[in-house]
Amino acid sequence: MRTFIALKLSQQIRNEIAELQKNLRNHYQEGVKWIEPKNLHITLIFIGETSDSERQIISNSISEITHQFPPLFLQSNQLEFIPRVKPHILWLKLFPLNSQAKSLYYELAKSLLYKGIRLDLRKPVFHITLARIKKRLPDINPNSFLTTELINRKIEILELALMQSKLSSAGANYFQLENFSLDKKEGEK
Repeated sequence: MRTFIALKLSQQIRNEIAELQKNLRNHYQEGVKWIEPKNLHITLIFIGETSDSERQIISNSISEITHQFPPLFLQSNQLEFIPRVKPHILWLKLFPLNSQAKSLYYELAKSLLYKGIRLDLRKPVFHITLARIKKRLPDINPNSFLTTELINRKIEILELALMQSKLSSAGANYFQLENFSLDKKEGEK
């Protein structure tokens, strides 16, 4: 099974992003596959094909490490087309408000690698994919509407999930295999 570790979004954040997507649909209607609100997430680490025994190792590592971290805070304030020329993705870029999100990424990656789990090790770019672009978009300056359609808020992350990705002709579907709470309290060591 294809797996990855995700930062979970609250239902309120999913609803706000769904509203943002609805507004953006007015600008881009054809050739764009909008991500369903139930599939919205922040990928922290993509793992890939995983056996049942590897899944248990991954689960144990996540459980050990998440208890060492308090909730994370990210700021959403920028929409981006990726790449800028002939884009394939529209995402909401997020900026960590402290070092905790990157520290969590590095601690998980280090633990999984030490235990023999192969990972897709890319520098973390925190984002929420809003849409996949299937054909060339009309030449509209994205900045002309991105700044007006923007949500600008602090997003609190309370949980991680070990996720499974199933690919189909209609796109990817995501399934939560396990949830893990970020539960270190302020002042704990």
